[in-house]
Amino acid sequence: MTRAGGGINGSAASGREDPGASNFLDPSATSRAAVLDFIAALFGSRIKLPRDRVTRIPRAARKAAQAHADAMYKAVEKLSALPGIAAVSKLKRLPKGFFEQVETFQAAHDRYIEAVRSTMKIDDAAPAGTPEGKGACFAGPFGVSGPEALLIYRTIRTWKDFPQVAQKLGELGEQQFKDIQALHTGKDPEKIRMTSKAAGLGRKQFAERGEPCPFLDPNKGRCRIWDVRPACCRMHLTRGDKSLADPRNERHAEVQVVNLRIPIRAQVSLTQLDR
Repeated sequence: MTRAGGGINGSAASGREDPGASNFLDPSATSRAAVLDFIAALFGSRIKLPRDRVTRIPRAARKAAQAHADAMYKAVEKLSALPGIAAVSKLKRLPKGFFEQVETFQAAHDRYIEAVRSTMKIDDAAPAGTPEGKGACFAGPFGVSGPEALLIYRTIRTWKDFPQVAQKLGELGEQQFKDIQALHTGKDPEKIRMTSKAAGLGRKQFAERGEPCPFLDPNKGRCRIWDVRPACCRMHLTRGDKSLADPRNERHAEVQVVNLRIPIRAQVSLTQLDR
């Protein structure tokens, strides 16, 4: 997994500002090729992985889960209001109550997912990180918010194999970026629009490597950080033939998935907090 904005799910692979967006109306600063690429990114077809698919949640399910969606939003708002939260990078310490609010947010997210699953009658769907749904754990890395990353770090830093796990996480993130970078045709290899064809194809090729998530227990087929796993893993469910979830399966594109994403209001607040 890779923190969102750090090069995998952000607007530019390097985390820098993307000139193609800021200079779109300035012919002197944007080449014709860049303009066409920008238009293609907006209106052209995109290569999507199963976790990119959008699941439409019926009104009845949204209504049934509304209280939990509100609880998620309130948890993020309380997190944003903690004294010193805006100066964390400068002070090098987290405010009191930080992890409590992140855990409150995740608990509300779990209740939201269960309420939606129950209303949509998809109790047969297997979550990522379980023996039945572990195939989805071979297609990372994925975007992780800053608060989630810090909670995961607090959880794993005492593991005996923490150095090896941390190294593997770094290697996977770097390899995915290299796969994307190798397909980039622009002049600057450090500036890649993540909606581009190169990014989509690079992510697909990386997924097909079938690298297991470093947090997946190979013997039990279970997520080792289940209680603090990020939203990108909580929201991803597999239905039908679960073996198709493994990106190495030649019929991987046919896998049936349900992605119960964070409700938009809470997602916007979490994104603003990340910045």
